[in-house]
Amino acid sequence: MTSGHGMMTASAGAPPHDWLVNTGGSIGIAMPLAVGAAVACPSRRVLCLSADGSGMYTQQTLWSMAREGLNVTTVIFANRSYGVLKREFFLFGNRGSGTTGSELI
Repeated sequence: MTSGHGMMTASAGAPPHDWLVNTGGSIGIAMPLAVGAAVACPSRRVLCLSADGSGMYTQQTLWSMAREGLNVTTVIFANRSYGVLKREFFLFGNRGSGTTGSELI
């Protein structure tokens, strides 16, 4: 949620590349997905974009990337929150968090 919106449009003019993205419902998939892509295609560079909150679910994959010498560059967006969980709580009806929710959607 944090890093995905607009990325395909923003990279439209970039050199040819592939996108592997989550279709929904799996917080923290970015880094394990990057490991899988790097193992499957070791000659290709992999750029992994993850938010800090979702990255906390699968931080052990950073060790796997380093240990296996995978060709992965990981960028962690430091928004200092679990944005998707805040959004879901807001949509569920939790209005007591001090947020309007508009910045979470």
